[in-house]
Amino acid sequence: EKYKFLVDLYNELDVPNKLGIGFSKFSPGGYVKSHKDHENAYRYHLCLQSEKDKASVINDGKKLIFNEGDDFIINTGKTHSAFNESKTTERINLVVDFVIDKKYIENYHDVFGFGEDWR
Repeated sequence: EKYKFLVDLYNELDVPNKLGIGFSKFSPGGYVKSHKDHENAYRYHLCLQSEKDKASVINDGKKLIFNEGDDFIINTGKTHSAFNESKTTERINLVVDFVIDKKYIENYHDVFGFGEDWR
């Protein structure tokens, strides 16, 4: 019940093969090292909070600097990393995971333990 609004938003999203929804929060100076996820999924990001021009992601060798209100999609099966270069402001993104091909959904559930029944 604590995150009912998030469950409601997830249920209302018209995204085929959606897998999960949540928030990605980086403290000032926070980062995720380069890596590839096991599944062939995509992740939609909507930046809710960041210091101007201090948040970035590198996906498949391409760097994207983003700000509050910007949205983008990354392929989590390709090498990716993320950075919050702010010294004062947390970076918070709303994220939605989805797959293009349904055959990958079961693999995703096995790896992360959630999906359609993630609530």
